[in-house]
Amino acid sequence: MKLPDLPTARLLLRPYVIQNAPTVEAMLDAQRATSISTGVIRTDPAVAQEASVDAQGQPHNQLTGIIYAVIRYEDAELIGNVSLLDIHTADQRAEIGYWVGSAYWNNGYCTEALQALLNFAHATLGITRITARCLTSNLASIRVLEKCGLARESLLRAHNQSGGKYEDVLMFGLCWPERS
Repeated sequence: MKLPDLPTARLLLRPYVIQNAPTVEAMLDAQRATSISTGVIRTDPAVAQEASVDAQGQPHNQLTGIIYAVIRYEDAELIGNVSLLDIHTADQRAEIGYWVGSAYWNNGYCTEALQALLNFAHATLGITRITARCLTSNLASIRVLEKCGLARESLLRAHNQSGGKYEDVLMFGLCWPERS
């Protein structure tokens, strides 16, 4: 399946390409990005290239992951990534991952990009259940998920290690009405 570009009011989501890796690596502060979402896209060039190539060549019912680069229209800057991870087409579900570089925080970009990805997942791929995870200490990520319609479903105690200590993780989910 050739992945389509996903335009929003201020952003263009386009399939991630290997040439994005150096920009992403330069922007990604591992400690800060990890706190945004536990589903942060791995930016290892080999992994990113494999995901990009696999997504472009697979029928939509065989995709297991999709990575989109988030590009700001006003200056054509790559500002982050959004992804569908662990896609299970038979069960019509996937997990989302996302991050936006810290220089672009507090502008609504992450919410805008994530909403576009959710619309694509539902309308084009037939996904009817989305899950997401974030650290309990990341209030900004919690707000993004809630603005996009995801609800808190559970707490995973001492689930992720960050900065030498274990942190709790919140699980979020969204089911579209036809899943009921």
